[in-house]
Formats: sequence, C-alpha cells, structure tokens
Amino acid sequence: MKKVLIIIFLIVFALFVLPNALAITTDLQDDYARSESMIIQITGSILEGINKNQVEFSRGNVLVSLDYGIEKINGNWYVWAIAPSNEGNYTFMLKNIATTELGKPAIITFEQNFSVNKNLISYYIKPGFISTSEDFQIDVYLNRDEPIEISVNYIEEWTEVLNPGKNTIDFSVSEIIGKQMINIMVGDYSIPAYIDGKGKEETVVLPDVRFKPRRIDRILYVGSEIPNYPFYIINSGNEKIDFELEFDKDLFILDPEIDSIVIEPGNLAEFNFKLKEKPKKNINETIYARSGEFEIFLPVQIILTENISEESVPYLDENFSETQGYYCSELNGKQCKTDELCGVSEISSLDGSCCVGTCSVERKRSKTWIGLLIAAIVIIIILLLWLKYKRTKGDKNPLGTRVKELERRP
Repeated sequence: MKKVLIIIFLIVFALFVLPNALAITTDLQDDYARSESMIIQITGSILEGINKNQVEFSRGNVLVSLDYGIEKINGNWYVWAIAPSNEGNYTFMLKNIATTELGKPAIITFEQNFSVNKNLISYYIKPGFISTSEDFQIDVYLNRDEPIEISVNYIEEWTEVLNPGKNTIDFSVSEIIGKQMINIMVGDYSIPAYIDGKGKEETVVLPDVRFKPRRIDRILYVGSEIPNYPFYIINSGNEKIDFELEFDKDLFILDPEIDSIVIEPGNLAEFNFKLKEKPKKNINETIYARSGEFEIFLPVQIILTENISEESVPYLDENFSETQGYYCSELNGKQCKTDELCGVSEISSLDGSCCVGTCSVERKRSKTWIGLLIAAIVIIIILLLWLKYKRTKGDKNPLGTRVKELERRP
C-alpha cells in the first residue's frame, strides 16, 4: 500500500508540479551579497513579451523596490537588478507570463527564492546587460573609501581604477564588426552584450608573388646523376618584396647561396637547387619564401624508381603547361560533369581537366524528326498504292454510268 501511495504521489508531482517548474527556468543564484549586481537569464517557453511591470521582488508578502531592468537580447530574456541592501530571504517573481503547460498555452506566475547575506559587495555595476548599436557606458559603484583596480575585457583587456562612489567606463562599437553577442568582463561581472557594431572587415591585400613552377615533381632513376632543379620567384605586384628563404640545408644546395632576396616590382629571381647527395628514399620537402606574415611555398617531391624508362621531370617538358601545377579550384575553374560541356577549351590541372569557362548541359539532338520522316514516307507509299489500285480496278459498269449521265442532262 505504501508503494502505491508513493507512485501516486510521484505521478501527481510530475503532472502538476514539474510542468510549472520546467516551463520557465532562470540562472538566479541562491545567495547574493548586499547590493551585488544580479544578472539573471530567463529560459523556457515564453510566448509573449515581458514588460517591466511583470517583474517583482518581495520579502515575505511585502514588495521590495529595487533598481532593475528587463530586456530580450538576441532571443533570450535577461533581468538585472541591484540586490537589496538588507540581508534576508527574498522572492523573484514574473507575473502573468504567457507560457505552455503540457504543450498548451497558459498564464502563470513564476516565483524563485534567493537570499542576501550580511556581506556588502565591494562594487556593483549598472546596467547588467547591453543591447545597442551606439557607443555606451557602464557605471561601476565602489562601496569602499579607498580606490581599487579592476580588469576590463572588451575587444582587449585593460585596467580601470575605481574611486569611491560612481565610476563610468566608456565603450565604443567602432571596432565591432556586424552583430555580435559577446560577454564584457568588468571586474568580477560578466555582462551579456548584443552589439551591432560599426566596424568593417579590413581587406588584406597580399603581395602578388608566386613560385614558378607551382610545385616540383620528379621521378628519379636511382642510377642518375644528381640533377639541378631550376625555379623562379616572380613578383607581379607593384611593390618590392624582401624575402627570407627557408629550406632544409642538410638536404638541398641553393644557387645562389643566399638566405634573403629583394625582388623589385615586375621582376623575378632565378634559382637552382640540387640535392647534396643521391637520395636513398623518396623526398617530400618544401621551400618557403617569407616576407613578414606573408609566405609562399614550393612543394618538392622526388620519387625513386629502378626503371629508367619511368624517369621524368614533368615541369621541364616542352609541352608542360603551368596550370598542371595547380588544382582546378586554384585556377578559378571547375570540373564539368559527364553530361556537361565546357564553353572554352579545357586546361590541365593537378586533378584533371579543368574548365575555366562555363559548364553547360550537352543538348542531345532530338530524334523526333526521324520518326516524322518515316511516317511521312509510309503515308506517301500508302497513297501511291491506293491511287494505283484505283486506276487498275477501273469502272465495273461504264455503260450504266453513261446512261445515268445522260439522264441528268435536260
């Protein structure tokens, strides 16, 4: 019997208590210091807006007047308030909130208890959240007689000195790009902020510099002499570039033997490199040319073979096109599907034929005309046979026909 009663209690609790508890929830803390800034996020099924008059704080049955605000920020509801200056037990209330219970619309009053301890907070902030497209301020109130330092983190981190009483910290939206939801750290407080910034993304213009070829691939016969590998760095831009060259000096010899070079606009630098000794295994290395944070690189792949007929250096062939050293996407092209045709001549790339024009579906020639032609020929043949039949058959009673014609005459 006792187990039955427990089960009935749990069912009643689930049906009547849990829906109210789960319809709306908050991250209200159980305990706050006196005058502490309370920042409360409300989550759950909220069908209509919440205005300031629906928010109340009470101690027992007595309403408490607090400095507070409420707003919907980026889809979420937030309440900020300055905790009471007197310790004790309090209740946070949301009155007549449109929500759902068991999937059906309902109007409820949400209540949640919290307490205020005897400790006075060192400082508190106002407001407790931000939603703006303009420059803004956050006020920090110091409850001490001596200045203190706090850290502020917004875009970057800095230190603010708080003096007794009210302190104002200015914030700008000029460096925020687009609409962003961020957290502003002001001392111990994390302030949710939805900012429609005025910043613009900087367009980074990279130097127009490249290696030629794009990569070096070599199938090397194990019995061959150590070959030279020529390559270029081409500066097609409008400014001279000072490059630092980086490569495995235990593996390669570079000619000319330099670690840096300046390439004037419209010029190129020619290099040769070779292996210090015959390789005993395949090589996958990279030569880098760096200028500040900008870098280009030249992959080098040497594959050994014991079959001399397989030896090749594709980029040194007369018919080699430089596009063969690029992937199709790097050439701003794409690979047409099997049922598509490229509007221009396709070029070779690392991943096969590449169309730098437009791929369009190949129009298959209609064969309807063939069927129509055959039908017309059949009709003509039938017509000719019918006419021939009529001529051959002739008139079976020519005399009767003539008599009838005479009878018709007046």
